[in-house]
Amino acid sequence: MDTVKINVMDMVLSFTAAMDSVSYELKNHQKRVTNIAIDIAYEMGLPEREIFDIMIAAKLHDIGAISILERNLLTSLSFDTNYAHAGIGYAILKDFKLFEKQANMILHHHRAWKYGANRLDSNGSEVPMGSWIIHLADRIDIAMDHSDYALNQKNRVSDKLSKHFGKIFHPDVVDAYMSLAEKEYFWLDVNFSDASVKYRDMFAKYSEVIEGNAIVDLSKSFSHIIDFRDIFTSTHSIGVSTSAMALTRLAGFDESMQQKMRVAGFLHDLGKIVIPIAILEKNGPLTDQERLIINSHTYHTYNILSSVSGLEDINRWASYHHEKLDGSGYPFHLKADKLDTMSRIMMLADILTALREDRPYRKGMGRMQVEGLISDWVRGGKLDKDLAVLLFSNYEEIDGERRQAQETAFKCYECALSGKAAPQ
Repeated sequence: MDTVKINVMDMVLSFTAAMDSVSYELKNHQKRVTNIAIDIAYEMGLPEREIFDIMIAAKLHDIGAISILERNLLTSLSFDTNYAHAGIGYAILKDFKLFEKQANMILHHHRAWKYGANRLDSNGSEVPMGSWIIHLADRIDIAMDHSDYALNQKNRVSDKLSKHFGKIFHPDVVDAYMSLAEKEYFWLDVNFSDASVKYRDMFAKYSEVIEGNAIVDLSKSFSHIIDFRDIFTSTHSIGVSTSAMALTRLAGFDESMQQKMRVAGFLHDLGKIVIPIAILEKNGPLTDQERLIINSHTYHTYNILSSVSGLEDINRWASYHHEKLDGSGYPFHLKADKLDTMSRIMMLADILTALREDRPYRKGMGRMQVEGLISDWVRGGKLDKDLAVLLFSNYEEIDGERRQAQETAFKCYECALSGKAAPQ
């Protein structure tokens, strides 16, 4: 991993752009909330470094909205709802050191001001100003009618929100908004600006380049955004990551290559952020059309990671995990000569993990079933024979590492959904 370096903001911007394309009702929501939040923060005269931190938190503020119910709640102009996604978003990000501040902002971004009664959290610390700013920015966006022209929004939004000033929103944030509301550029910024372009100098100044363990930690955090949507896949990425690492090690590759495969495993299903939650959560067989949509997730993984300089190899290995050596896979239909050893390992690690996991329609398969299916695919020219032999020659070791990693990760999933990881 010593040769791999990435800019954190490249990853954030690419991922949140994908998030903003998920549903019509919330299309570009993260982008608009970020534009509003930054304008408010500048109007308040906050330090530039704090504004940058708020920008990242605004970009990621809804990453915890992992269920259909929670996504639907986001579109309603509610003020007293106990939004679970705030705590889940906190749990997803809190262990990534560079996003500690953002995790805390996200935890409180639906907190009601209550005339100052809620200014301190349960530990007696001040709730970050970024939380109050993102809260109002988020509600401004939901109060807008995006089918109408931007400059027609002022009275509509103020009528919907003004009775909640002081009760729900921080007065200093409200004052900044009231000042901005009189300026045409503010309303135009909401729909026609892009913070990543408008404030590119600030991005360049504060964006951090990370390597090594920091990339591993970031990729692990992003995998939770996908995996935590469903109890049956809540630990899938770490299972694939662990299996791929073990196979890479046993194939004789060095520690650096093992860590790169670990990252690829964490990121391999990242494209599922673009797949509608209703399809991912469907309790029953998929239609042919729904299956086609599901199958597009590897294409979206490839697109998201293509925007992150430094992840070129990792992107291929992550995105090719549903390809097959005979060209019958998807979405690129690559054949054996285009699929290197790492891509082939990832294909096998994903299949192993998926077959061993419980799913709504079946229990996880035992070794005999797994070996039978994989052997059939090898004979059919779909999977690498030598890697399959390596897997089953070391099955107990590889599967044991996978199982232990997934059992540990499941505890994190339970804590995140219960709120225990996010004390209020």
